[in-house]
Amino acid sequence: MPTRLDHDKDRWRIALPARGRVGRGFNDPPLRARLFHAAGVRFRTIGRIALAVLLVTGFGNLWLRPYLVTLPRFQLKLGLVVVALALSAVHDFVIGPRAGRPGADPRLRTQASWLGRANFAVVLAIAPFGLTLRG
Repeated sequence: MPTRLDHDKDRWRIALPARGRVGRGFNDPPLRARLFHAAGVRFRTIGRIALAVLLVTGFGNLWLRPYLVTLPRFQLKLGLVVVALALSAVHDFVIGPRAGRPGADPRLRTQASWLGRANFAVVLAIAPFGLTLRG
């Protein structure tokens, strides 16, 4: 029976990725699955809020400055937002839940991991384009 102290210790394993790759050294697959699921659920909300902010501010910019549609920077930013939404949907609704099941194929975990990383890189690439569109 895990104690509160064990739970806090496991939380620090997720909170301190500087210790190494998250999940390395977990010899208990059910524990690893629970930890990654908990981290995914916690950060999923933050990610969805960030994507919603991108959409709302994008539509707001278009409403206030319709000429932005003709700028290549805006078109590239819009394309990246669509890619981020698609990657997030595939990760959150298709591959992520399958990879999170106990006994799931390790390839699914790898795919979910790479999808998450790719989505993170795409979202980071959106920020500079947003800054160039400030008026």
